[in-house]
Amino acid sequence: MDQPISEHRMRSLLLRLVLTLSPCAVPLTAALAQQVPSVYSGRQGQLAVRPLRVEATAVVDGMLDEEVWARAAVLTGFSQYQPVDGLPAVDSTAVLVWYAPNGIYFGVRAFESHGVVNATLADRDRIDNDDYVQILLDAFNDRRRALVFGVNPLGVQGDGIRSEGGGGGAGGPGAGGRFDDVDLNPDFVYESKGRLTDFGYEVEIYVPFKSLRFQGVDPQTWAINVIRKVQHSGYENTWTPARRANASFLAQSGTLQDLTGLHRGLVMDLNPFATGKALGSEGEQGWEYDVTPEIGVNGRWGITPGLTLAATVNPDFSQVEADVGQVTVNERFAVFFPEKRPFFLEGIEQFDSPNTLIYTRRIVNPLGGAKLTGKIGRTNVGLLSAVDDRLSSLSEEDHPWFNLLRLRHDVGENSTIGGTYTDRIEGSDYNRVVSADARLVFAKLYYVEAQVAQSWTRIGGTAVSGPLWEVVADRTGRHWGFHYSVKGVDPDFVTRSGFVNRTGIVEPSLFNRLTAYGAPGSFLENYTVFFRTAGVWRYDDFFDFRSPLETTVSARNSFTLRGGWELVLDPEWETAAFDPAFYEGYGVETVSGGVTDTVPFVTPDRVNDVFAVSAELSTPEFPVFSASVGVEMGKDVAYFEPQRANHWALSTTVTLRPTEQLRAEIRYAYDALNRERDGTRLSTAHIPRLKVEYQISRPIFVRFVGQYSSQERDALRDPRTDDPILIENRVTGEPIAATARAVNDFRVDFLFSFRPNPGTVVFVGYGASMTELDAFEFGNLERTQDGFFVKLSYLFRL
Repeated sequence: MDQPISEHRMRSLLLRLVLTLSPCAVPLTAALAQQVPSVYSGRQGQLAVRPLRVEATAVVDGMLDEEVWARAAVLTGFSQYQPVDGLPAVDSTAVLVWYAPNGIYFGVRAFESHGVVNATLADRDRIDNDDYVQILLDAFNDRRRALVFGVNPLGVQGDGIRSEGGGGGAGGPGAGGRFDDVDLNPDFVYESKGRLTDFGYEVEIYVPFKSLRFQGVDPQTWAINVIRKVQHSGYENTWTPARRANASFLAQSGTLQDLTGLHRGLVMDLNPFATGKALGSEGEQGWEYDVTPEIGVNGRWGITPGLTLAATVNPDFSQVEADVGQVTVNERFAVFFPEKRPFFLEGIEQFDSPNTLIYTRRIVNPLGGAKLTGKIGRTNVGLLSAVDDRLSSLSEEDHPWFNLLRLRHDVGENSTIGGTYTDRIEGSDYNRVVSADARLVFAKLYYVEAQVAQSWTRIGGTAVSGPLWEVVADRTGRHWGFHYSVKGVDPDFVTRSGFVNRTGIVEPSLFNRLTAYGAPGSFLENYTVFFRTAGVWRYDDFFDFRSPLETTVSARNSFTLRGGWELVLDPEWETAAFDPAFYEGYGVETVSGGVTDTVPFVTPDRVNDVFAVSAELSTPEFPVFSASVGVEMGKDVAYFEPQRANHWALSTTVTLRPTEQLRAEIRYAYDALNRERDGTRLSTAHIPRLKVEYQISRPIFVRFVGQYSSQERDALRDPRTDDPILIENRVTGEPIAATARAVNDFRVDFLFSFRPNPGTVVFVGYGASMTELDAFEFGNLERTQDGFFVKLSYLFRL
């Protein structure tokens, strides 16, 4: 196995670079020697970087050939973090950095002598199948949140925000330090170009200060780290020697020191846009289209280096790709979908709140809005006000008004305290939530989190109020970690501006993690087992020490194998009681002596010994394909017809990259429940999905997405008597037979996209929804809705 480039070798290469860039090939003089760059080795703990400030610019072309690069500070001496931390990185990396008055430059030289470099001409934020480098910049040096500027070997961008506080040592990011703990939805304006070389690849990056929020002092210190992903091995390397035995990854960053004379200038963005939609549906004259042209504008003003005001008038909040289908035939609660709409993504990290008390997709179709985001001193601020369309209200008569406030104050080195306030008003109805939370990090390995919230709601003259609370304790050790939590949600707690999909419960959970590491070069590089014990109580039963509604015990075994293979085996045992409140509208139709009658439904007490095993195998990211397959077999709890059922599930994903510009993603999900008592089918779901993209150039691609969702459920029967179940209609109050139902929907979407930078786009697309009686026949598909759309927008950066 080749060894990393030594410090002496790295300095020799840099001296050769200086000679190459000098006006003439002459012996190294004393004056020229002063230009030899400073080298900062992460392995040697040289983490305080003093980059050079130069009154110059560089052409971002992926060629680090300007003279200024010879004087840049060099970050080298990377360490492995995944799957085993503490080892020297197998593949050497050098990151060059310098800054000008208006922006900061990075040059990446990634050396690769062990395998093929994965590089495709992908769309923005779709570089996770490629080799890539991420620059993590924390311009406030608070070690709690960092902007992520990622690039693949061809310079394709993948940017976002990494925040601390979203996981734990036993079950969350602290246990594995995964770099996919990044919100990729926010997009920043920066330049990057890259190219493959004989030694690996080289990338050039320029981040203008207009794209950053930072402190209003001079000089200032920023926190920095660099992550490199090597796909052929599956290794993830970091510049700083970050260790897994730490409650904070960002706290282990290095620094860029003595940054001075940073000029943002006037930060004023205007983003006008125009959209045209033609939505088709069946009408009196046949198929008819409703054409709705719209115009609007977004604006952003950098009030201070750390504070931004944004506003929108008649915003376009359309999505250009449908959400991935999910199996819902046995789902009792609402399903979460992430925010994708542009206006909300600006500064969205400032609205992060424990238990998702702010969920901006509750604002469905706003007429306008404004928000203030940023940092004042040690306090993060997020304030959003918006007025929604009448059709989004319960009465469809009043405009819902939203006011959302999130404050988070830094305490000590890594701890925080915060508060959240949400207010939704619809005429005389309202929903208000007030919350306080804290996160205390101590002794490097531990943190404790707590949150208390109270809601006040009035709908239709009825007022209710209730609390939500949660306490979390976590240890992030290298070999042993835990994550203990207990959360309670009162039956009368309501959030119409957040996402809390289950109320009236108390959920304690105990995670314990054990991790063993293989020796360098061994077949098994990392073995981790998560022992989990969890329960769900009715809110009042928990305090009365009664039996739980649900209990779960599992042992998730995760194996990371040499070359990037991953295997997961997860046996799970559970019990479940059926909540009579869920079945209040149920009845049973009986026939006796030719007379039909409706009798009350008797809710079963509970089911025990619900045992299942799931397994998942993931391949490495090979140059032309990657795949994963997961299966689950055993027992499950059927809730709509309360009983224990036989369960079988399959999920697969295959990604193909036959050329640099073409990629296809094939997904398939299957789920089946059979009645245990007689083996008959209770429910089935098939959801295949195909997405094909062709990247014509970096800013231009065409895409096709086709998804079929076939979900069916048998007529519900009383598990005791096998008689038909009736369910009360919520509007009329009449009992209706829960007959068999099937939904076979087919959705296709076509898109042409031109996006040279965030805010400047041309989208042209068509989408159609179809349905049919028999699944996967395709011969009798009936169109239910379709639509054409065009979106044009341009980002003016003043």
